[in-house]
Amino acid sequence: GPLSDIKDLKAFHEMLVETTKIINQRMAAGKNLRQIQDQGLPKKWAMWGNGLLKTSQRIEILYKSFSEGG
Repeated sequence: GPLSDIKDLKAFHEMLVETTKIINQRMAAGKNLRQIQDQGLPKKWAMWGNGLLKTSQRIEILYKSFSEGG
């Protein structure tokens, strides 16, 4: 595919920051992995779930890294 530019990098960074925040908030509210996966992420981040990692996989990676203190 084409190389990314600074705009793409900033968009990727924003996605990482925002989705991480969402997962942390849901975990703090006592939701388990399956509940968070079922809820998914806002449509704004939907396009990021069409690549190498599906949205449910990204959620699982974040969830496990936070729950394991990693």
